[in-house]
Amino acid sequence: MRGRVRSRAGISLGLATALALCPVFAPIGIAKGSEPEGGHWSQAPIPPKDAPNIVLIMTDDVGFAASSTFGGPIPTPTFDRLAERGAKYNQFNTTAMCSPTRASLLTGRNPHNVGMGSITNLASSHEGYNTSIPKSAGTVAEILKEAGYHTAMFGKSHLTPVWEMTPAGPYDRWPTGLGFQYFYGFLGADASQFEPALTENTVALNMRYPEGYTLDADLSERAISCIDRHEATAPDRPFFIYYAPGSAHSPNHAPAAWLKKFQGKFDQGWDVLREQIFARQKAAGLIPSNAALTPRPDELPA
Repeated sequence: MRGRVRSRAGISLGLATALALCPVFAPIGIAKGSEPEGGHWSQAPIPPKDAPNIVLIMTDDVGFAASSTFGGPIPTPTFDRLAERGAKYNQFNTTAMCSPTRASLLTGRNPHNVGMGSITNLASSHEGYNTSIPKSAGTVAEILKEAGYHTAMFGKSHLTPVWEMTPAGPYDRWPTGLGFQYFYGFLGADASQFEPALTENTVALNMRYPEGYTLDADLSERAISCIDRHEATAPDRPFFIYYAPGSAHSPNHAPAAWLKKFQGKFDQGWDVLREQIFARQKAAGLIPSNAALTPRPDELPA
């Protein structure tokens, strides 16, 4: 996300909104002292004290060795700062495909065990490949929501069976049916960064895109606004945000300024870059010091 979270000053709530957000308020018209002893107001789940806010970011089609955080040639200073204050892992298993990796990340299960052995666009009736996540496989969003978290998804979903991606639903396997209370992004495999087909919750948006629009900037602003609103209305309630941009995925749209910024940065070719990255990863302790670089297969041209 870019920029800093804006000031929450000036945000106001109508009475109806405040009542909806705070169900402990008594409805208008009930006289003081007339409530039954103990009351029967609905109560949202109360999260553990000091439960942390969580932002889970998936960078679509970005390799392990792409970012500077893991020895790559692309500067990612924000990731670098986060890693310096936290922990880095080097044994995440990727399925080398989008939908299975996402399903595994969100459910904590082998993708075949949740029907996502392939991408949703290549579904079949074979066991493990119908791309229909079963009700028995709760997502991290569902679990955290039941624990009192506010949950939201921004960006690419690619977890809904293709035949369910219509205005008629069903919506069980749309993001809002998988534990996310709010969704803003796209449901399919890819999207234009300049004129994306966007969905908000379960409604397809027919938007006019201004000159200079990019989906990355839109997603970051939406996510920041979501955090602003949440902190203004429910600061004691933690949030979980799953942030999944699609900018590094086909059709590989990038703003002109970014293209100019990286012009010529990869001209040395894949083989040289690979050796440089490998050396940096060894120096950083990301891979064993005695690791050997595998030879490039003969069938892959230099």
